[in-house]
Amino acid sequence: MATAARKFVTISGLSDEVRIPRLGRIRLGHINVNNASGSTYPIEDPFFHVPPEVQEVYGEHPTELDIMFPVNDRGVVFPQAYEYYGSARRLLCTGNGKEAMRWNKDALVSQPCGCPCDLLGKGCKQRGHLMVMLPKVKNQGGVYQVDTGSINAIIAINSTLNILAPEDNPDSGMLGYFAMVPMKLRRVARDIYPNGMHKKSYPLQLSLNANEDEIKDLRARREEILAKTRCWVVEQPEQTNPEDDPGMIITIDDKPLERTSTTADTPLVSVQSNLARESTQQTSEQIPETSLTSSSAPLQALQAAEEPKPTPNETRTEIAHPTNTQPQPTAQAPKNPTPPADQAFPRPNRPTLSPSTEAPAPAQGQPTRTAVPTARESVTPLSMTLTRPQQDRILAKTRGIKIPDDIVRLKTATLTKKEASGLIDRLDRGDFSFFEKREVKAVPLPQSA
Repeated sequence: MATAARKFVTISGLSDEVRIPRLGRIRLGHINVNNASGSTYPIEDPFFHVPPEVQEVYGEHPTELDIMFPVNDRGVVFPQAYEYYGSARRLLCTGNGKEAMRWNKDALVSQPCGCPCDLLGKGCKQRGHLMVMLPKVKNQGGVYQVDTGSINAIIAINSTLNILAPEDNPDSGMLGYFAMVPMKLRRVARDIYPNGMHKKSYPLQLSLNANEDEIKDLRARREEILAKTRCWVVEQPEQTNPEDDPGMIITIDDKPLERTSTTADTPLVSVQSNLARESTQQTSEQIPETSLTSSSAPLQALQAAEEPKPTPNETRTEIAHPTNTQPQPTAQAPKNPTPPADQAFPRPNRPTLSPSTEAPAPAQGQPTRTAVPTARESVTPLSMTLTRPQQDRILAKTRGIKIPDDIVRLKTATLTKKEASGLIDRLDRGDFSFFEKREVKAVPLPQSA
């Protein structure tokens, strides 16, 4: 028996909508950790940091990519604004240079304010989010996000889009549109002089990748392409604090980390935990004694800088540096006037050397050599504990409902940055259950008669 066909199988305005997901991020630099001070700072690289599927086509460090924009809306493919995150993970204030919307943590709403304000240059800066398709990459059907805070890059990309299709009069442009037009995105070296100091920068440069005949063909297909892309909806860019980017490449003293099982999308917290657990391995290298005598102070400084800091429950035994079969309890001072390495790189007191750790004596007739341990690169993971601004913000909330400060500090002492951010979000919503005191008492059951 035949069944009646369904009369309604589509929804007007919904069933024909095509949603384009965000597949990943392409980064323009990395975060470096200073092993001596523990401070972190971003460093711009002359190439793109791309996901694995993009590396299959362009290699590990490409300097140019073939791209297309999925839709003909500049506010979708390249939104740009002043952005302020502060110590929070989410965006707290955004504006266009005339007006802004700032999050009010007390009212739990975003409210209008003037722009720019006194936060400009103090955490607030211009940022653009480029959403591009990579037609030569196998992973199709989505866009990749490229974030930039460079004024030169923002101006360069806007200029190219204006040449192709000006916002006020698209028909006067070279093509009249830019959706699904083949282009090149490059990193181009540029000399800049911030505060009078020379610096090399590598801003983004966008250019049309078509000759004269291809330009004529693109003009002829304008209506066809715009009709096809008009119903496409692109996923909005992810706007998170650049300092909390979980997939950012991390280096220690600008040396790459040896990560065997982590990828570009591995959270930063996991990478730091792996670094903290990683045991430091030492190897011995044979160096003539004459070389040590002439450069003993720089060598000591290098060893001091690379030496890992022991944990409170960890004891370390160092390898002695004998020059003969007899143990030498103290090392000779360097002959040059270079200050000791301990003054340049402070380090904890060392345990007394044990004779059992001495290296074997050299064979008779051979020149005396000293075994010098060269420690594998040690790393100091980023501090992931609760920050002072986070604690102050938590205290500001708890004081409003009369929770004692000592109880708040005790309860939050072991929180990580991520856990503290989650707690702040809960407090902003009026949820103070984290500080509730629960007592469990044993109540005897009544005996039956």
